Amino acid sequence: MRGLIESPLSDGDTLDPFAVRQDKEYVFAPDRGAALAYRALFGVALGSGDPIGLADQVPECLRQFLARADDIGVRPVVMLVRQDRLAQYKRLGFRTFYLGDEAILDVGTFTLDNPRMRNARQAVKRSVNFGVTTEVVREADIPASLMASLREITVRARHGKREEGFSAALEEPFTVPQPACIVALCRDRGGTPIGFQRYALCCGGTKLSADAMRRLPAAPNGTNERMIFEVLQWGKRNGIVEVSLNFVAFRSLLDRLDVANGNAVVPRTIRALNPAGAPTLFVFTNKFRPRWVPRYLAYRSFTDIPRFAIATLSAEGRLPPWLARLGDRTG
Repeated sequence: MRGLIESPLSDGDTLDPFAVRQDKEYVFAPDRGAALAYRALFGVALGSGDPIGLADQVPECLRQFLARADDIGVRPVVMLVRQDRLAQYKRLGFRTFYLGDEAILDVGTFTLDNPRMRNARQAVKRSVNFGVTTEVVREADIPASLMASLREITVRARHGKREEGFSAALEEPFTVPQPACIVALCRDRGGTPIGFQRYALCCGGTKLSADAMRRLPAAPNGTNERMIFEVLQWGKRNGIVEVSLNFVAFRSLLDRLDVANGNAVVPRTIRALNPAGAPTLFVFTNKFRPRWVPRYLAYRSFTDIPRFAIATLSAEGRLPPWLARLGDRTG
C-alpha cells in the first residue's frame, strides 16, 4: 500500500497517508495499480476515501470493491469522496451526498499580515507573549525521553480517553511508529512540552495532512494556532505547497447559519445535526481563512445511511466499547 501512496504516478490525495492504519483492509484493481482501504462494520463496507493509485485504475478498483461487498454480504459505502471523482461513482450506480469540507491552506500565499487574519494573528502573538517556543522535526528524530512526554500529553489532552479515528487519522500518536511524519513541538517558558501537532506527508511529499493536534488543558491560549503557523513556515522552506488542516462536517450549513458570528439559532440546530463538535472546529479553522474543498459520501441506497452513520461512529471511536465490538463481529 505504501508503494501506491508514494508512487509519483499516483493521483495523490491528502487522505492517502491514513490508508495504512492497521485496522483497514484493502481491495485492489486486478493489476494492483489502485487500491481502496475499507473496514467492515455493522453491515457496511466503509471505504475511508477514494481509491489510491493510478487514475485510470480507479473505476476498476471501485468495481472490485462492489464485488467484495457482495461477497461478504455488506453494503458498499465510501466516505470523503473528492468532487472530481463523483461522475465515476455515479456511473457505477452510487448516489452521492455532501458531507462537509476539507480546510486547505495554500502555503505559498499564506500570511498573517492581513486584516482578515486578525484573530489568528492575535492568537499567535499571545503565545509569544506567554513565552511559548516551537520547533518542527521529523518523528524519526524525536528522542525516546521526549516521545514519552508527548504520549503523556496525548493522554491528558484526551482526559484519559483513547481516540481511535479512521478516515483522516493514523493510530493514536506514537503508538505505531510513523518516522516520516512531521511533528510540531510546543514548550512553555521553562522548556516543558505542552503540546504537539503531527502531519503526514502526502502527494509526493508536496503536501501535509494534519493527523493529530494535542495540547495540555492548561496550555496558554494560542498554542495550537502557533504550531499551525510554524508548520506553514516550515512548509515554505521545504517545498510544501498545501496543508490539509482538518475536515468540518456540514461546513456549508455552518457557514450559512453564521456560527462564527454567534447566530442565536445555531446551537440547538447544530447540536441536533452534529454532536461531534463541528461548530467549534469550524470557528477555530476559519481563523486561518482556508480554501474549503467539498467532500462527499457515495452510497447505493437511502437505507444504507443509518448503517453508515453507526459504522462511522464506531470506526471513529465514538461508540461505547461494547457496542463497537458488536460491529466488528457483525461486519
